[in-house]
Parts: sequence; C-alpha cells; structure tokens
Amino acid sequence: MLIHHPLTLPVGSNISAWLKAVILSLIATAFSLPQISAGSEPYPSKPVVVKVAFPAGGGVDGVVRQILPSLQNSLGQPVVVENLPGVGGAIGAMNVARASSDGYTLLAHANDLILAPLVLASAQYKASDFRLITPLARGDFMLVARPGLAGKQLKDLIELSKSLQGGLSIAHQGLGSLSHLASEDFAQFAGMRITGVPYKGGAPIIQDLIGNHVDLAFLPVAANSVSMIKEGRIVAIGIASTQRNAEIPDVALLSEGRDRSFEYSSWTVIMAKRDIPESVAEKLNLAIRKALETPEFQKFAKDSAAKPFGMSLKEADAFYASAIKQYADTAVKFKLQPQ
Repeated sequence: MLIHHPLTLPVGSNISAWLKAVILSLIATAFSLPQISAGSEPYPSKPVVVKVAFPAGGGVDGVVRQILPSLQNSLGQPVVVENLPGVGGAIGAMNVARASSDGYTLLAHANDLILAPLVLASAQYKASDFRLITPLARGDFMLVARPGLAGKQLKDLIELSKSLQGGLSIAHQGLGSLSHLASEDFAQFAGMRITGVPYKGGAPIIQDLIGNHVDLAFLPVAANSVSMIKEGRIVAIGIASTQRNAEIPDVALLSEGRDRSFEYSSWTVIMAKRDIPESVAEKLNLAIRKALETPEFQKFAKDSAAKPFGMSLKEADAFYASAIKQYADTAVKFKLQPQ
C-alpha cells in the first residue's frame, strides 16, 4: 500500500480533501506540543518589588533593606523597595491587595497589618487577604517609666496606680495600636489602674517620658531604647516575654512571680497575596531565610537589639493564624470597633 506524507498532494487526489487533511494534521501537531505561556517561565524572571508600608528610614524599612543583597543574589533578579506609608500601614496593604498574586509584588509590614482593619474603617482589606512568607525580626515589648519614678518596682507602681485618681498615665500610639493593646491588656493582667494617653508616634512618647510628662509606656526593645535605659533617661520596669532579653538581662519579666505569661512583641514580616503559587512562596521563603542567616544580618540584629525570626512556610501559616485570632480576641475584649 502506498503511503503519502500529509503535506504531499497525491496525483489525482481531491484538493479540497487534501487541504482539510493538512489543516487537521497541523492542529493535531500544535496540540501535541508543550504549551508555552508567561506563567511557565521560571520564577523570578523579572524584578521583584517590596512595598514597605512605612516611611523610609523607619524600623521596618531598615530591616527589609538589610536582606536585599542576599535576597537578590538568591533570586537572581533585582529586588526593589518602594515605600507606601500612611493610615497605620493600610495604604501599603491595600496597594498590594490589588496587585497580582504572581509573587512579583510583596508587602513588608508589621503587627499593624492585622490591627488596622480592626480599628480603622479606612483600612479596606482583611488580614486573611495575605499570606505570611516569613517574619524577619522581632523586638520584645517592655514597660518603661519616666525617670521621676526611678527606683520603683512593678509592685510599687501597681499600688501607686491604685492610690491615684485615674491611676498612672500610660502613653500609646493611638487607638488599636499594638502599644494600646499591650497597655490595656497589662493593666488587666497586673491589676493596675491606668489612663491611656494617645500619641501620633514613638518619638513624642519618648520625649514626654524623658520630660516626666507621662508616667509609663510600652516600647520595643531596640538600640535607642536600650541606650536610654543605660543612660538613666528612662526606667525599664519589665519585659513582655517569656525570656529575659540579652541586651538588658537585669530587667525582669512582667510575668515573673505569676502563674501565666504576658507576651507582646513587634515584628517585621514579608507578606504576599493569599493565593500566591505554592512553589513561588516556597522559593521566597527559602531565599529570605537564607538572608536572615548571613553574618551581616546577624550583626545588624544584634546591634539593633532585634531577634532574627525566620520560619518555614508551615510555621509561618500557623503563626499568622494564631496572631490574627489573638488580636481579634483582644479587640473584642476591649470593645474596639473600626472608626
């Protein structure tokens, strides 16, 4: 039997039938080839943008920029930082929430990512819209006092607060901020009477503490706060953690002598859209954790009194879910509503 190639016109054959056969053959061949699309390109094939939800030069921004050299080396692409501050970090979060889920737009944030939607009506997103790739670093919170209260122990302050109308004044960074939640939670935990005083940021809080204009505040353990403690400009009362801090080892835990712990810490995190491809999330997680292990980042963390805080994706998922529940429960506990 004579077999003809589909592209060869047999002598005496019908041209219309032959064209039909050729077209069908070409279609079949096309579907048998591997399909190539933009989505099949290895990640990353272009620069990655990290939207930092706070101003340049701030704590979150500083941590993110420390990991850039190692991260770029691991990914083989530029990693660009873009600062989008405002509304408690909500502007940056909402911007990333509208971006693609392909892993080329990431979000650098802090605890405020969870807190903002609980207290700000203008924060039009949900914490569950995002997936935690990994935390980068954390700083324990500590309760500090103005220098005029030097020599006072925690038990003395608790008793003093009960003797004063309105109790002791405690500064915080606004309704629903982490320092506000820590203040209210600790007052209930320790049986302390307080009056909250809202501020627009950490700098004016420190100024008023040093000037003896406000009694107490919760601040993160950081290079500047540790320095002020050692200089006697503010007084450390206790650490909100389960372990004493190596930078100020003589400062007791706020929970020492009690039957349960009291923990609050500020953390810097890298987030992505909730539905980021698993393979992309895994690659980012491994690259970022590698950056956290470099001698350069370890030195930066020590110098700034921060703690490197990398996690696997599974650990990060569990941590983030737990934090969302913790803050939601605290918001209900203190009757916080979006305003």
